This record gives sequence, C-alpha cells and structure tokens, in this order.
Amino acid sequence: MVDTYYPSPYLCVGDQEFTGSNGRPVVPVFRTSDATMLMVPAALADLLLRPGIPSGSVPARALASLLESGLVGPDPAAFRAAHHGVMKRHDSGRRTFVLLPTSYCNMGCEYCGQEHRRAALGRDHREAVLARVLRAAEDERTDHLHVAWFGGEPLMAFATLRSMAREIVGRVQERGVEFSSKITTNGALLDRRKLRALVHECGVTRFDITLDGPREIHDAHRPLKSGKPSFDRLVDFLAESVADPEFAEVAFILRTNVDVQNHRHVPEYLQEMARRGFAGIRNVTFQLAPIHSWGNDIDALSLSKDQVARLEIEWFTMMADLGLNFSALPATVVENTCVATTLGGEVIGSNGNVFSCTEHPLVPEHERDSVLIPVTALKPGQPRPPGRFDTWTDRVTAGGMPCSSCWLLPVCGGNCPKRWDEGEIACPSMKANLPQRLSAVARSKGLRPTGRTLTRTPTGERG
Repeated sequence: MVDTYYPSPYLCVGDQEFTGSNGRPVVPVFRTSDATMLMVPAALADLLLRPGIPSGSVPARALASLLESGLVGPDPAAFRAAHHGVMKRHDSGRRTFVLLPTSYCNMGCEYCGQEHRRAALGRDHREAVLARVLRAAEDERTDHLHVAWFGGEPLMAFATLRSMAREIVGRVQERGVEFSSKITTNGALLDRRKLRALVHECGVTRFDITLDGPREIHDAHRPLKSGKPSFDRLVDFLAESVADPEFAEVAFILRTNVDVQNHRHVPEYLQEMARRGFAGIRNVTFQLAPIHSWGNDIDALSLSKDQVARLEIEWFTMMADLGLNFSALPATVVENTCVATTLGGEVIGSNGNVFSCTEHPLVPEHERDSVLIPVTALKPGQPRPPGRFDTWTDRVTAGGMPCSSCWLLPVCGGNCPKRWDEGEIACPSMKANLPQRLSAVARSKGLRPTGRTLTRTPTGERG
C-alpha cells in the first residue's frame, strides 16, 4: 500500500481561483510534461500545493482523479523517468531551412544587432541553396520540410524569394511530403499582390510581423530609411486581410519588441489594435517580446527580467479583457530547443554562408567566427558541418546545465543555448510568472475570478 503520493514535479498551479462552468470553484493548472492546461477543482488544486499527500488524508475518489490525470504519483522520480528521452539531438524526419534572400533592410531600428548591406543571394549561391532544399524534399527520410524566410527584410528580395519558393513548393507537392513555411517581415512592403503570392504560390502560412507600439511610437522606434511612416498603412492592410476569408487559415503573429523606450506605450497600442478590429480574430496572435543582445550592446535599452515578468502579466490581463488573442502558455513539448540544436536545421545567409543559429547571419562578429561553411562547398545531400550548439540537448539531458532538473524543461528546452554560452542566465520570464499567466489565460476563456488567491509556492517551483 502506498503511504504518500507526490505531485508531479512538472506542475504549476495558478495563483487565482475561478468559477467553473458548473458554478463550482476551479483553479488552472499547467502540466509542463505535455504542455496541457487543466481546470482542477479548487480542493484538489490545494492538494497539489503540498509536498506530499498522505493516502488517508484525501477521499479515494479525489485521489483516483488526481492519479488518472497524471497530477500525482507514488514516486516523483517516475515522472522524470517518463520525460527522459523526449528531447532529441536528431530529428531526421524534419528538415528546417532558414533562408535570407537579402542582407538589406528598409528600416533602421536602434536595437537591431544586424549590419545591413545592399546584397542579394548570388546566382551560384541561389542554385546551391535550392539544390540543398530540393534534395531534402526528395530524401525518403524527410517527412516534414519547413522553410523560414528571414532577413534583413526578405521582401526586399521578393522576386528571388518567390522564384525559389515556387520551385520548392512544386517539388514538395510532387513527392507528397508535409510542408510548412513562414516569413519574418517588418510588413512595410506587404500588399495584397504579395500576400496572395506568398500564401498561394510560396506556401507561407505564418507571417511574423513587427509592430512596436501605437502610431507615433512605432514609426519612431522602427523608422523606415525613406523617412516615411509605416504604422497606419500596415495596420489598415492587416485589418483588411484578416477579415478576408481567403486568408482565414493564415496565422498572423504581431510581435512587439519591448524596451525602455516603448514599454509604457504597450497598453495604448493594445487598446488601439482592439479598436481597429483585431479583437476576437482567432488567426491573429499578439506577442510581446523583450529585446536582447545579438552581439550588440543594448544594456541601456533592455528591461530587467523582473520588470518583464511583472509587465507581461499586466499585458496578458489587458489582452484577455480586450478580447485580443495571445499566447501565454507553451503549446507543445520541446523536442529540439531551436534550429541550432539539431543537424536537421540550418541557416543560409544572403552571402551563401551556412550557420546553425538564426542570430549569426549579418552580425559582424558571427560573420567572422561562426560560419560553418559556404553553401557552394557543400554537396546538396551532404549534412551541414557541426555547429556550436549541436550538443546542447546532450548537455541538458546529461545534467550538465541548470535546466537539466528544472520543472519547466519539457516546454522550454533550455530556452537559448547561445545566451547560456554567453554567460547569461537565459531562463524565460514564464519561469517567474507562470501562475499569473494561467490566471490571464483563464480570464481569456471567459472564466471569472472568485476573489480567492492561492499564495503558497506553486508545486512546479519546488521541482
């Protein structure tokens, strides 16, 4: 007979109680082992805050419910053993290519760590890049091909991008391999013709577009080199596009790079976006991200981690109340932390240099020290050379990093190996504010707080 049951070390209990759909009090609980949020009866949530639950202290029915949900077990080590091996160094079935068709950008953002030049992918480099992507599409081991268009500003080389993407999509369709594609863009050059071509011809289903605040703030924070403003034209175009059924299955991620200069204007920006028709639009997600160094000195512009953790909760709560869609919780368990931690991923710059990390191209020190090989020196089917972070998963799973025993590891993956290697404690802000994030998500689902706050240490933070 088991004397004591233990909460899973991969749990985080929310900080507020809510009225559930049946009128009874519930508390949001997040299970990081499978990235699942549950609404748990308040009495059971209280049990999960204990270090251990004596078997005779809880009704058998309640205990059975906790066991069935995987929230408690007789042995904490068994939870870790079950998670062991989820992270993978190699994901041979998925191939990821991050492609920079140009090194130029039409904006001059102060916090940007890239150095932009007027140069596009040369013919030899373009043909070598295409040969690698097409060979990956033909490889019988490939079951998913992902292409991310990056920059610089990739739409500055729209004709090159379009030509390459059409060839890739055609080959993928011939073979029947699963395909996905996204583009990271400032959006200043987007129009309906380009949007339709990117979606229907290039296979792009996700647009990551940066808006750094309300009109005056965005236009000052992300100035076009032409001197013209970009906010109104871009927001009007996006509002029209997301309302069009033609693009209903396209994901638009509206990212705000937050620093000391614009963070006070985030509430005004969110209110304006709600007024301009973005509330209740399921395929638009608002993302608020603190800036960090890409090799440039931006300490004077960066918010502290404590500031970020506190401000995020204010913003998540506001977005929930305004009806804006946001992502406060991880949606999946991490197998590979990022493109840099798997040999199945590579980044190819506009000069034809191959990297393993998206923060290396166009950054002067990394263009000197982090180039793996010119793409023209690789045979189409040849794996890229090893990168600095290929052993990251091994380091984590072997216990060589602070992340190894962290309760957040299944959905975090260690966050950013580059930042750890540069001496930063790279834990994401959700490690400090996940209980409050759960409450914001509960509000976004229409649940109302009862007024009771759970003040004890969340189970997950004991992990």
